[in-house]
Amino acid sequence: MIVPVVVVLLNGVAIPAAPPAELVAGRVMVPIAPVVTRFAERVAFAAFGAVVIEAHGHRCTLRVGVAVAACDDRVEPLEYAPYEHEGVLFVPLGDVARALGGAIAFDPASSTVQVWLEPDRRLETPPPSGAPPGGPVPALTPGPTPTPAQPDSGPSPRPRRTPLPALPS
Repeated sequence: MIVPVVVVLLNGVAIPAAPPAELVAGRVMVPIAPVVTRFAERVAFAAFGAVVIEAHGHRCTLRVGVAVAACDDRVEPLEYAPYEHEGVLFVPLGDVARALGGAIAFDPASSTVQVWLEPDRRLETPPPSGAPPGGPVPALTPGPTPTPAQPDSGPSPRPRRTPLPALPS
């Protein structure tokens, strides 16, 4: 059986995956590592084939072979049960992304799935040291100081403008 390979984009950036994401029964199944670990804050493997995924203030527990997940103290059905193939755990990307507060869109023509998840925190540039709180205050920056003209101390050597005679080889 040939399983179509799917490219996963997280907020517009491709996630290289080995093994790659797969399209199984019309559902995008992704390996926990490296795909889910890119957007989850914590992934832990528990007893009896369970995996706990935490991100963005949400927590989901999934089990291999069980099409139900416990997310944020709710039990939710999954589109497809997580499975293990050649030692790699695959989970349904759509269910996991939505449970963690994200959105997905699949393009069957290009076999690409887009996942959008807001970052937990936005990076901000701190004010320079010594700057007042609330941001820097505009200041006048002086321009370059003009240099005074230097008096000629004498004639400067000028380049030779006459051609040199050719030397025989």
